[in-house]
Amino acid sequence: MAQERWVRRPVVAGSFYEGEPKALRRQLEQCFVGPGGPGQIPQAATGRAEKTVALVSPHAGYVYSGACAAHGYAAAAKLGSFECVVVVGPNHSGVGPAVGVYPGDGFATPLGVVEAAKEVGRVLAAACSEAELDEWTHSREHSLEVQLPFLQFLWGEQVPPLAAAAMTDQSIATATSLGNAIAEAIGERKALLIASTDLSHFHRQEQAERLDKSCLQPVLRMDPGGLVRLVEGRGISMCGYGPVAAVLTAAKALGLQQAELLQYTNSGEVTGDRYRVVGYASVIVR
Repeated sequence: MAQERWVRRPVVAGSFYEGEPKALRRQLEQCFVGPGGPGQIPQAATGRAEKTVALVSPHAGYVYSGACAAHGYAAAAKLGSFECVVVVGPNHSGVGPAVGVYPGDGFATPLGVVEAAKEVGRVLAAACSEAELDEWTHSREHSLEVQLPFLQFLWGEQVPPLAAAAMTDQSIATATSLGNAIAEAIGERKALLIASTDLSHFHRQEQAERLDKSCLQPVLRMDPGGLVRLVEGRGISMCGYGPVAAVLTAAKALGLQQAELLQYTNSGEVTGDRYRVVGYASVIVR
């Protein structure tokens, strides 16, 4: 008797993004070709990517941050097909271990199922002392889920298997440990690393832009410690600074050398409300 597959069901389909396949594809198309997007829908390059790359990508509802996220995915798609994807995001619920690594077989969205990179996840969890294989951490977490339809939309049936980690503890010690574990788990694979984060939350637009610029400076210097010290020291409401620090640590360990800001925006550009905005950025590291 075949063993039943263990697939995470989507929890923000129909709210953060469209819940029906055709509507979701149309929404994703608009993220690329609509206002604020990169201007065209890229064709994923044929052949294997020649190196690992990393993205910093926002995780709000697509109406707010989808066009910003599309810039990173458009840049990554031009590089080819990756052997695996590792997504790291914050644990918004705060329930679960310091780092929860998804232990199941796959991740469902309205566009189908992304297979889990189970071996990568197992090695990652074993190599990071703060990490555990834990389903509960992922059961309601949207920061990882909203990245999946972009991967499916661009790579289709060739979407790489994916390992996912959610951080409750975003300290520099845990981020460093997790980042080094990601590099160890990937090994010689050509991978796409994704740090899922929004920037500052609910400030006036002028203040948000100042805070977000200050946070992006250490990101673009590839300085994970500097980012964590800044965010924690100033109490900046960047929700995924630990995941960004972890992915930057992994990127440096894997030989990546340069970070580039592809797009910066905030929710006020969509809503017209300039008094309580959330900041978003798309960054590629190669």
